[in-house]
Amino acid sequence: LSAYADDVCTIAFNVNDERETQAMFELYNNASGGKTNKDKAIIFWISDWLDPPNFKSKIEREYCNFLGVPIDTKGKMPSIELDKMILNVKQQMGMWSTIKLSLFERATVLKSFILSRLVYCFSLMPLPKKIIENLQKDINKFFWNNKHQSISFYTCVGKKGNGGFALLPLNSMIASYRIKCGLKIISTTPKIWKFYTYQHVGIQLRTYAPWIWTNLTPHFNDETKFFGDVACRTINWIKKGGKLTIDDSEPSVYWQLINRCVFRPPICSQRVPHLKNNSAFFEIIHKSKLPTTVTEFWILLANYGVNTR
Repeated sequence: LSAYADDVCTIAFNVNDERETQAMFELYNNASGGKTNKDKAIIFWISDWLDPPNFKSKIEREYCNFLGVPIDTKGKMPSIELDKMILNVKQQMGMWSTIKLSLFERATVLKSFILSRLVYCFSLMPLPKKIIENLQKDINKFFWNNKHQSISFYTCVGKKGNGGFALLPLNSMIASYRIKCGLKIISTTPKIWKFYTYQHVGIQLRTYAPWIWTNLTPHFNDETKFFGDVACRTINWIKKGGKLTIDDSEPSVYWQLINRCVFRPPICSQRVPHLKNNSAFFEIIHKSKLPTTVTEFWILLANYGVNTR
């Protein structure tokens, strides 16, 4: 369950999930006195090979707004929504350009009114570098009011207490959110969503945070994807002196979650017969004196396979 402002998102695989979700909100309404607008409920069906069941709510299959961010089935911003957002930014700059403002006021307008939502959306998905570069040119033109640059770059990005404007380049603002995400991923606090992210950052970040690695799932290394970019920017930050505490004795977060019985059921409903008469395997497990949850996990993994994504 995720929430942003007055938007709430949850996951539904079938009609029963939808029914239980509606019942959950009904229970909340009765307890709090609030009211949920069921008519605005939308189910974003992301499968490209399986048709959705007969949900009662409206179904979208191309893209939807996820916690305020337009996103398609590939995790990218639809081009039509991206064009709208860029056009809106340019229109706002044009409107504010008609008002006589100081450099400090222009920096405030950019950070507070023009770029805040843009940075929020762009920090959550990969975008072509050309788009960021073109937007930065427009930002520079607005800030300098189409005049010659009269103050050094370091003054513009410097802290207000040091006489600067604290106006970071757009790419740096986006990168800061990526790095923050990377540091959350490699923290030793076990979270269920990390099961997914580790597959996309493990190869790059395992050197700096060995506790995120496991051989139980496949790993991918693609810097063009969101989490691949998160890993790349986090590594660059660490190499440039970013402080990170590394504890090689820390157990894998996978096993911390498994010890809490937090893993998805077997991916196959039919038992694999190769261990049916293999008493040696079960003897090894028994003699290892593992915790009950870990023993259960290994037996499930051996007999069925386990999906930790």
